Amino acid sequence: MTSIPTIPDQAQPSRRMGILLLLIVAIIDAAFMPLQIWPGDAQVWRLETRTFLQAGHLWIDPRIVASTVGEPGQYYDYNPADGQSYSKYGIANSLMAIPPVAAQLLISGNGPISLRTSALILNLWNLLLCLLLAAVLYRITRRYSPKPARRAFFVLACLFGTFLWYYQRAQGSEIYQLIFFALAYEFLLRGFERPRWFWLAWLFVALLLLTRVFFGILIPIFAAFIVGSAIAGRRPLRRILMPLLIPPVAMILLLGWINDLKFGSPWLTGYHQWRPEEHLLTGSWLDGVYGLLFSGHWSVFTYFPVLLIALPGMKKFTEEHRPDFLLILTTFVATLLVLGKIPSWRGEWSYGPRYMLFLLPIVSLPALTVDFGRARVWAFVAAAGLLFSLWLQIEVNRVDFWFFYQVQQPLDRLMDKETAQYFYDHQEGIIIHDLESHRRDLDGAFLFRHLRGQLPPERMEQYRDRVIRELDFSNFYW
Repeated sequence: MTSIPTIPDQAQPSRRMGILLLLIVAIIDAAFMPLQIWPGDAQVWRLETRTFLQAGHLWIDPRIVASTVGEPGQYYDYNPADGQSYSKYGIANSLMAIPPVAAQLLISGNGPISLRTSALILNLWNLLLCLLLAAVLYRITRRYSPKPARRAFFVLACLFGTFLWYYQRAQGSEIYQLIFFALAYEFLLRGFERPRWFWLAWLFVALLLLTRVFFGILIPIFAAFIVGSAIAGRRPLRRILMPLLIPPVAMILLLGWINDLKFGSPWLTGYHQWRPEEHLLTGSWLDGVYGLLFSGHWSVFTYFPVLLIALPGMKKFTEEHRPDFLLILTTFVATLLVLGKIPSWRGEWSYGPRYMLFLLPIVSLPALTVDFGRARVWAFVAAAGLLFSLWLQIEVNRVDFWFFYQVQQPLDRLMDKETAQYFYDHQEGIIIHDLESHRRDLDGAFLFRHLRGQLPPERMEQYRDRVIRELDFSNFYW
């Protein structure tokens, strides 16, 4: 198995376009920094980081655990072996939080251990990660197009024409999951030519595994492609034996050691105390796979329209880059099938199908091979679709990170079929626009017209005030 060599391009134009791309990304991300710190999981692993930097251990102060809103095991796992509670999340998340947390400690001093971290510091750290992601994606696209402008446009379309923009602003793990997977993909392809690159590919798979145990699905996929590369290249298997066996065994042993340290057993992953059934392969493929592909509220195509633009380029991409396409297809299908079988496939209290996001820019690479000169109608449709998606992202980014849930949750027990369809058959940006366009007369919005008569007047007035408060909140830092 050999990969098609990188398409040559002129070094100077490519470098200049790369610099321009990074400048554009920096300006947009800096201008649209969020005011709000993304609530939830990320605050917990930053607390683990701060605890380690200040106290030298990973267990969390019991007083903080006791004061945390949420159910037992939702954010922290109790370890019966040592009687302490630990962050349930992968250790790589805490490692990636070291720069912003350390910066916070340098500025504010070694005060009491707490959840507090400056929004500005987190925004600046995210900005650096976004620039790194843009640079990595731009470098990868060199394999598939000699045109720097096209490559830069592809990266910008992924960053700002899809729900990835939300996760550039949210201070979670999605942004570095994208970086890790993109680098793992790049180094695996390089390894087809020079096996020494396989070691770096495994390094980034290990970082993904230590971010979320779900990424263990990449281990058999990457191993199979390493073996396939040796067979296709007529190389003796002994040349790839060490990079094939040592890294997977090492990362599994490392994960087991960390699990034993934090949770009391190498077989426990952190998701065993709070609703464990939601994290096992006990769900319905019909619900999960259909939802991730075709549902109005969770479809990868709805939230990442670059995938649709890539469809006409699949045939040419397959012909010119067959190993790359097989790797992309195998990873996408495996992720879809495994995730679709897990009841928590939606990744709730977030925006869009976030568990699929890590591979969507790579899956969209065939868009680079589409000949828009010959398919001008498709070019027009693609441009219109990207502009529409850009508008949706602006609608979502200007409000509370959890606007959808703030508006939907008060009606949770009152959901009839029409109300449920309103919330779950539409992209969130459309719901926000519908309510915003009726701000002066919310009774004219579909939701309020439908709720009339279902809620008593006092409850209706309270809900109206809540929606207006959410619409009035501006989630921009400047």
